[in-house]
Amino acid sequence: MKGPRGIALSSLLKVPGREFVEEILDRFLAKSDLSPVDRRLARELTLGTVRMRGTIDSVAKVFSKRPLEKLDRFVHEVVRLGLYQLLFCDRIPVHAAVHETVQLVKKSSRRRASGYVNAMLRRISDSLKRGGGGGSNDPRFGFSRFDGTTLFFDRAVFPDPETDLGGYLAAIHSHPRFLVDRWLSRHGRERTEVFLLAGNRRPALSLRQVSGRVEPERFREAFESQGLSLTPGPEVGTWFVAKGGDPRNYPGYQEGWFVVQDPTQAQVVPAANVRPGQRILELCAAPGGKTAHLAEIAGGEGVVAVDRDLKRTRKIASGLKRLGFSGVIVLCADVSSLPFREEETFDRILLDVPCSNTGVLARRAEARWRFHGESLRTLIESQRKLLRVALTRLASGGVLTYSTCSLEEEENEGLVRSVVAEAPEFRFLRGVMSWPEKGWGGGGFWQIEHSG
Repeated sequence: MKGPRGIALSSLLKVPGREFVEEILDRFLAKSDLSPVDRRLARELTLGTVRMRGTIDSVAKVFSKRPLEKLDRFVHEVVRLGLYQLLFCDRIPVHAAVHETVQLVKKSSRRRASGYVNAMLRRISDSLKRGGGGGSNDPRFGFSRFDGTTLFFDRAVFPDPETDLGGYLAAIHSHPRFLVDRWLSRHGRERTEVFLLAGNRRPALSLRQVSGRVEPERFREAFESQGLSLTPGPEVGTWFVAKGGDPRNYPGYQEGWFVVQDPTQAQVVPAANVRPGQRILELCAAPGGKTAHLAEIAGGEGVVAVDRDLKRTRKIASGLKRLGFSGVIVLCADVSSLPFREEETFDRILLDVPCSNTGVLARRAEARWRFHGESLRTLIESQRKLLRVALTRLASGGVLTYSTCSLEEEENEGLVRSVVAEAPEFRFLRGVMSWPEKGWGGGGFWQIEHSG
């Protein structure tokens, strides 16, 4: 399928899967000849539709003449794509959103469903009352969007918060009910709503300057000379880029001036107290931002980065080459079968485990829809195994740093303390947790020392 909507639909049909939705989208974009404007539209439609799927489905089920669960997958994704444009893309005229969406169906093997899609989108469009309406004081009739504006419908669409708070918040903020109920029970309504809003924020691209390459003032001037507005981040040397875009087109990319990295994640490596001359091991190293940070602080030598995914391992190596860190050893291996001698240990170990991503849902649009009780239990079991294996490679007097971008206690300090309690030769040192209230991603790190 061609055009920004066609590429968006192709990407949506590949979700859920093991890949991140952005990786899927980038693969389709790489094969396309879309203009920069249409590429941005394809990205907005894809990520936005995935992120707001819960709200979209809540609206759709009220207006659909058929149960959503009985829709063909293709038709359901087309409906979601069309509704995202109607509900969240005011710059796209209603007639264009409806027409272009219906055309996707007409050009497919499901063309007989075009009448259903057309009628449903028009019913919803006719029902919308932007900025006010007869039911505007009833929370069931509308919702606030991430730009602060409010949409209202001519009928009740959402659950009543007085009788079903979890269902109401899940619907208007597009998060799974299981996660919303979990946060409500642990954090209360006020903090839960902060987390939900953070998960739907359109994230600014965040960069971390590589030290010693260029002065901050020159860095900023180079970006602003190309019309790119920078805002200083919370950590020294971090920046937010207002317009986003492709970092490969930014000034200084080929010269290795920066890496793309969330400010919360930029805190981890400096806290590990890495020094030149130490033997340093990073496990679950992809996508490589922390690998580069380790190499930078360690003087470019002594770092071994391991990840089990060959494609991502190659990306780590490519990124390090761009940054000039040729002394880092990058290995494709599973943590359960590391290619080291049995007695080989490391002074510093960084273990950034695969996690639920609940602290960075704005950046990982699809992660919320993978979160449920069984997936969390599976993750925790895997994280526990990874930490136990990693500790066998920690030298006496060494420190292991365990990190996640999760808000869930069972993946974080609770897990670290329970593993430390199993072995008297290790002791828990400290933990640092960041929450999305600050305006960027959440997560944290926890440190263990091998006391010998």
